[in-house]
Amino acid sequence: MRILILMVIVSLAACAPVGTVSKNTMTSEELAAIDEAVPIKIVNPRYPLYAAQNHIEGFVLFVFDIDSEGNPQNIRVLKSEPEGVFERHALASIEQWKFKPKYENGVPVVQKDMRYTLEFKFAD
Repeated sequence: MRILILMVIVSLAACAPVGTVSKNTMTSEELAAIDEAVPIKIVNPRYPLYAAQNHIEGFVLFVFDIDSEGNPQNIRVLKSEPEGVFERHALASIEQWKFKPKYENGVPVVQKDMRYTLEFKFAD
């Protein structure tokens, strides 16, 4: 029996670099010092069965806003490869994410046009 390992890579285009996205890797002081929105809860998407069975890799590029409570809003797909394969699972994932919101003058504010890429790849 062959074990298939799949992974999803989150690319953060407008926030923190990969590696600092988990609340488990940052202290509360570090999170408080960052004035940009930072993901504190990431729900990994499911790898679509059809794509896994056919060894299809790809990505979905999203743009969305983050409200003052840290919830993603107005989520839109900008591009996906291949089209129609990963969008549904990626969207279901991002809808569950939670962010430490951006602060201005000590007040949480809406952050517009955040860009994130979810890559769907097979582990090496």
